[in-house]
Amino acid sequence: MTSFPERVAEALIDHSKVVIVIMLLVTAGMAVGAGQVDDESDLDQFETGSDARAAQEYIQQNFETEGQQDVTVIQVIQRGDNVLARESVIRSLELQQQIMEREEIAGTLTEENPILGIGNVLAQAQIQRQFGEDAAGSGGSAGGSQEITIQDQIDVLSAMNEQEYEALVQEVLSEDGNRRALALMPSSYEPGSTTAKAHNMIITQRTEGGTPEGPEGLGEQETTAQLELRELANQKDDQYTVFGTGIITDEIDRSFSDSFTIVGPLALLFVVVALTVAYRDLLDIVLGVVGILVVLLWTFGFMGWAGITFNQLLISVPVLLIGLSIDYAIHVFMRHREHRNEETDGTPDVRGSMKTALFGVGVALVWVTATAAIGFLANLVSPIGPLQDFGLTSAFGITAALFVFGALIPALKVEIDGFLEARGIDRRKRAFGTGGSAFSGVLSTGAKAARRAPLVVIALALLLSLGGAYGATQVDTTFQQEDFLAESPPGWMNSLPEPFAPGTYQAKDDLEFVQANFQQQGQDASLLIREDVTDPQTLVRVQDATERIGSTESAYILPNDRPDMQTPLTVMQQTARSNDEFAAAYQQADTDGDGIPDQNVEALYDQLLTVNPEASNVIYRNEAGEYEALRMQIGLKGDVLAATVARWLPPATRSSAATSRTRCSRPSSRAC
Repeated sequence: MTSFPERVAEALIDHSKVVIVIMLLVTAGMAVGAGQVDDESDLDQFETGSDARAAQEYIQQNFETEGQQDVTVIQVIQRGDNVLARESVIRSLELQQQIMEREEIAGTLTEENPILGIGNVLAQAQIQRQFGEDAAGSGGSAGGSQEITIQDQIDVLSAMNEQEYEALVQEVLSEDGNRRALALMPSSYEPGSTTAKAHNMIITQRTEGGTPEGPEGLGEQETTAQLELRELANQKDDQYTVFGTGIITDEIDRSFSDSFTIVGPLALLFVVVALTVAYRDLLDIVLGVVGILVVLLWTFGFMGWAGITFNQLLISVPVLLIGLSIDYAIHVFMRHREHRNEETDGTPDVRGSMKTALFGVGVALVWVTATAAIGFLANLVSPIGPLQDFGLTSAFGITAALFVFGALIPALKVEIDGFLEARGIDRRKRAFGTGGSAFSGVLSTGAKAARRAPLVVIALALLLSLGGAYGATQVDTTFQQEDFLAESPPGWMNSLPEPFAPGTYQAKDDLEFVQANFQQQGQDASLLIREDVTDPQTLVRVQDATERIGSTESAYILPNDRPDMQTPLTVMQQTARSNDEFAAAYQQADTDGDGIPDQNVEALYDQLLTVNPEASNVIYRNEAGEYEALRMQIGLKGDVLAATVARWLPPATRSSAATSRTRCSRPSSRAC
């Protein structure tokens, strides 16, 4: 009585034509799904539910206004020998004019204060000097006031003589001058100096109902506008660096596509070489390549039908499946060849040999497939979505390889070989590594060593395992979005023909320049305090945290040697400097003169929110009028990791605070 595996093998080969038709129909269906696969480069997909995530969502819901949530920021950095020279600053304002004249760019910008640069701040300061505070309009942003246009600002600066202009620069950019202006200067800038090698221009872009990180992210229109802006800036005689989320996403997507376009064919080329060595038969090589392509098509088709996006992790899956497919193909084909060349009373025919091959290795392949698929499916317990997708896609692809090389390719093999042998063409081939060839001796080396010196083999295996275990402890588990940014390709790749020729990439170099010299917009952390927010001791802890965090190496330090931080205390102090009535209340609440209110805190919050609505960025009052939370916002250096940020929490605030790393797909690096 035949076993179940034997019956399956016989059914597959005896009905090979039916098997081929069914498998081709499935392949056609999978091809439709493959066309539906989308890609995803945003690292927010790797986030999981956590206290920090919950704190971040709380901040977005209660501290950030609708306008703040629905924007992204583009940084345009002018570089040169002295970008503070009047002519250079005026040229930066002229660039702003051209930006506002291009509808494809200007149409994506915010209506209020879309552009802020050094030229705007200097011109507004001069206008205030001449006409008073009320003439400042929007307070220094291009396009924010109908009364003061960019051309007005150009005219104001052009009318100044060099002495007046330099005095203006020294005043505005002094250590105690305009904080917004200092924030636009590189960290190496000496406050009050009239020379600088770079300065920053901030352009605020709408994101049509969602932050850059989702759920919708940047749309095609916003990304196109950022690319147009970079092209416009690159046409200027001055050197500009344009950096934004859309530009990063575009380069990651293009490098992603370029990598797959190059890696895929190279992997297939390796397959062809390997199969040529192993098979030494053109037809078998073609069948092997066809099988691999079908496996990949099924896998991508499954992704399309299942709605799985092709992310950074999944780029390894095709390479994995190509290697596995070669393994399956060689096992089946070599066993088939071995049986056809066995010395028996009669030469086994094509179908009989394939039945024996499938029966002999089929059970082993099924178990290999099952164990491998189960191993990858273990990723489904991960809370990280891309890891779940990776496990599910890999498991399906491995299973697809079993069906393709256990059914479709054997069926095609027996049909084609049977057709050729019926016409006198002998399709018998010697299996690789058999018949006393030189390579058969190499293949038997391991078996001989195991028989003759088993203890030595075991010792070597243990040593290698210990070395691997030690190496595993050195693996860095952190990654950042810039890890996915492509560097300039090596020279030899530039000679590749289309469509393999790689694109031009500059975002990584631009990112490194921004990180080394400027505060990346959106690269900050928040400390959320949700207990006893009207207790004077809470403000003491806020001050303590400010001093601790400001002294860390990860906090971004402005050119005036002060950390770039915004807290309830800093907002109170800034408001007190510009509002005499609040200054009196602030001084009255600070009975011991240490700069921290120690009484009437709730009443002080009430007055603060009345005279300075922007204080709602750091103080949250719910609909019932109760003060519910405080927020500290800390500017970070560009290369700081989230794990480093988490260690900032002073012991005094751990019980009542949660950290939230900003979602760094705003034009900054992701540090996870």
